[in-house]
Amino acid sequence: MSEISLGKFNFSILLLLFLASCHNDSPNQHDSKMDNTQNNQQLDQQKNMLIAEYGADISNAIQLIAKGKTDEAKSILRTEEQKKPFDSQLLNELAKAFLSSKDTSEAIYRLEQSIKIDPTQTQALLELGFIYAAKNDIKALNIANTFIKQKGQEQQIAQGYFLEGIYYVNTNKPDLALHSFTQSILNDYTNTDAYIEKAILLYGEKKYKESLHVLDKSILIDKFQADAYYWMAKNYESLGNITDAKFYYEQTIMLAPDYENAKQSLQKLK
Repeated sequence: MSEISLGKFNFSILLLLFLASCHNDSPNQHDSKMDNTQNNQQLDQQKNMLIAEYGADISNAIQLIAKGKTDEAKSILRTEEQKKPFDSQLLNELAKAFLSSKDTSEAIYRLEQSIKIDPTQTQALLELGFIYAAKNDIKALNIANTFIKQKGQEQQIAQGYFLEGIYYVNTNKPDLALHSFTQSILNDYTNTDAYIEKAILLYGEKKYKESLHVLDKSILIDKFQADAYYWMAKNYESLGNITDAKFYYEQTIMLAPDYENAKQSLQKLK
């Protein structure tokens, strides 16, 4: 089975990834002064956007999380929490800090409090649902149903079915999960996560050709998905097509050099 997704926060979590990549750049990656100048300008711009939206303290905490310094970030955010206990955005950022350190109980508490303050936060609610799903908590289904019932909101409906599917995967109900992922795709054909999860279930049922068909559709939507190529390789390997299996393991590693399962599987084939 795949790793459990904890959902996606919006702008700020994307920025965490950006800041982390900037922080981890090696000196040899940007040799020219022009490249360094452009990177610094982009980083300064992103920092200014953070400060403008969240203030200097929260901005600093978000950057610390990006650098893996979650304890420092939590210290700053908890101090701010004492000053602003009813600030839903602050509680969301603190939840992210706890998630980064794998403290799901504290993350759940902050998200629950945030949603009580502002029940209109669909992204925070979805994030809470994914944490519940990861803990096999039936509350995940309640949140999923909230999204599924949104008439005319196809993307939200798709997210609800996807969350439902993840819960059923975790609670070992593959038939229900397969139905949920199919419904997610029908409501939003661009939801590549649903394709991959569906393909994994089909692989588990030894329906390798069907799994490949689903993955082909996913790659047509987004050709830069390491997980899609990895499961393509797994299916081809199970079908005895070693040449294609090697090719797709190699494609996986090209997209994600630290993809250990792909590297180990490729090494075995060689």
